[in-house]
Amino acid sequence: MNRWERRAEVRRRRAAAARRAKMACLAAGSLALVPFVGGGTAVVPVALAAQQAPSVPMHDADGSVAAQTSPSPELLAIAGDAQLLAQQAGPSADVPIVPLGAPSGTGGSGAGIPAPVLAAYQRAERSLAQSAPSCHVSWALLASIGRIESGHARGGRVDATGRTLTPILGPLLNGSGGFAAIADTDGGRYDGDPVWDRAVGPMQFIPSTWAGYLGDGVQDPNNVNDSTVAAGRYLCAGGGDLNDPQQRAKAVFRYNHSDDYVRTVLLWADAYAHGVTAVPVSGSPSPMAAPVPPPAPVTHPAPGPVPPPAPPVGPVGPVLPPVGPKPPTKPPTGSPTGSPTSKPQTSGSPSSSHCATPSSTSSMPSSTTASTTPSPTC
Repeated sequence: MNRWERRAEVRRRRAAAARRAKMACLAAGSLALVPFVGGGTAVVPVALAAQQAPSVPMHDADGSVAAQTSPSPELLAIAGDAQLLAQQAGPSADVPIVPLGAPSGTGGSGAGIPAPVLAAYQRAERSLAQSAPSCHVSWALLASIGRIESGHARGGRVDATGRTLTPILGPLLNGSGGFAAIADTDGGRYDGDPVWDRAVGPMQFIPSTWAGYLGDGVQDPNNVNDSTVAAGRYLCAGGGDLNDPQQRAKAVFRYNHSDDYVRTVLLWADAYAHGVTAVPVSGSPSPMAAPVPPPAPVTHPAPGPVPPPAPPVGPVGPVLPPVGPKPPTKPPTGSPTGSPTSKPQTSGSPSSSHCATPSSTSSMPSSTTASTTPSPTC
């Protein structure tokens, strides 16, 4: 094959490669247009969507970056066995301890719930039984999530309507500290921040998630009654029957994408189902109450005049005259005109008129004659 033949072969190969690339593009384009043929909603194939759509991290209901994409098979296999879940969690996990085969009424350690919050969980179960009868979400499951998310509204610190006494806000969702970057979606209405979103309320909903479940402008994410119903709707949105242990685990995983979270929720729900105590809420803060704010800065008063030193305590020696001109050899007649002196008291301190005392001059301070120094003895 001569030089010209080789060049022609190269041109043929290049043309064939170009035709194959063109056919591949046409095939991809036809796949992208297929959903439009039936007049339905356009659905972009996954491969093209991965190229066209920006990378959006999956996050939990409270804005945390998801730790997993799906619950592990090991967790799902034991989702209905509290004893195996506790063994899988390990001794250091914050999980209740329910004796094996314990009957109802023997909840685990820490199975007390503030009375107004417990009532909210139970009302939510009754409400959801009407609105989502096939879901079978239990108040115990809602209580378990409420315990983990906010400590039961920070120990039941709610008013008569169920609204928290102070807002319960999660960390700033600005992309740091293991949280997703979620720009403001509510204008700061719920979280008070017009730049970044934050999880809000006893069940820790981010405003955009709240808008999809109870954000009708009337319900309040800071109200334990509203937020508990919203949490139940969120759990039921996956379409599962929460009486089934694996479906229940998957529903909780939608709330927080972590095996550890799901395991802890399931264990506390089991403990509450075995028995719970309604704890009355008093005026004193509970162990789960909001942290005490830092004290206000202390303002120090402006420095004033320095007080005179206290007189010496105990006997001291005779007071010496100040250094200066030599006093006259004879005491002056009469009292000095510049500084009158007081006569020594004769009661309570025996003295003698014949005892020698230091001479006083007009330059001596008046306190010299009134000193408490004992008179010299003769």
